[in-house]
Amino acid sequence: MATRRRLTNRFKDEYAKASKKEKKLILDRLVEVGMGRSTARRLSGESARPAGKGRLERRRKPGSSVLLFVFN
Repeated sequence: MATRRRLTNRFKDEYAKASKKEKKLILDRLVEVGMGRSTARRLSGESARPAGKGRLERRRKPGSSVLLFVFN
């Protein structure tokens, strides 16, 4: 898994700037190594996504803080 991750990290910038035809060639190279095509696409596209905070916290209903205070 670590070698696959290193390979995708190596191609991330190239993949982000590539045209559709070039992306196909990059994915073909990663598939030859033994990685699944969908996995290669997902891992290669990670750098294009903005880094977030992770999962968003669930919004509480307006009266829930009062209920928590009363029943705890």
